[in-house]
Amino acid sequence: MVTLLQRTGLWPYAKGEEEEPEISDAISLADQTAQSSAQEKYKQAMRIWRINNTKTIGALKTYIRPDLQYVITDEMTASQAWNAVKAAYEKQTMVGTTATLQAIMSKTFNDGENLSEHIGWMRQNNLYLLNTPLHLNDQILSTRLLASLPPSWEPLRMTINTWDTTKLTFGELIVD
Repeated sequence: MVTLLQRTGLWPYAKGEEEEPEISDAISLADQTAQSSAQEKYKQAMRIWRINNTKTIGALKTYIRPDLQYVITDEMTASQAWNAVKAAYEKQTMVGTTATLQAIMSKTFNDGENLSEHIGWMRQNNLYLLNTPLHLNDQILSTRLLASLPPSWEPLRMTINTWDTTKLTFGELIVD
């Protein structure tokens, strides 16, 4: 997430380094013409800030877990939203992580379904467990992926079972 925000130039908004401009900063001049120019500069600065603030919040909402969407409210600035998301990820509950692990362990693939979506789902849910003691290492996740396949995939499982399982990784299972 940080990389995305940095790459798009929105990281300063998430960190709170780019704050909402204040009109008093722009209109402290005595001359009417200067005040008019200052007001225009303020309006332009506000327009830019609002656009980037909205883009930052949009990026956060797009890439955070669906079950954490509630932490971002409409009245938040990008910085406040970032802090709320960070706090939510840091305090994952044991109930939530256990439910995620149970979902991974009970997930099955059925013939005719999209295998890429199935693999993506397993990866994404394992990422939810990343900073918890229940995160699955590569070997366990690859084993779980194989176990989730239907009986029609037994020849593939038998072939993979001949490999050195101490070196089996999730990436090796999904290489084209």
